[in-house]
Amino acid sequence: MQEKNSNQSPEQFIIDYRLKRTSELLKSDSGTISYIALSSGFQSYQSFNRLFRKRYQISPTEFRKKYNTKTNKR
Repeated sequence: MQEKNSNQSPEQFIIDYRLKRTSELLKSDSGTISYIALSSGFQSYQSFNRLFRKRYQISPTEFRKKYNTKTNKR
């Protein structure tokens, strides 16, 4: 897997990977948001929530409501 920004630190690379993973799970998984965050390697829901909001400019809850394919089927 090749990253766009090769100048990022290993820590930032891992955070970006985890955030991408959680965004995909929020779109398709019905597990709780805290379970998804913790199972993706975040140490706490609070740190996940802060980083997610910074990256996507939306809360994980709002993101799920907007993009989750299971809850948006009509």
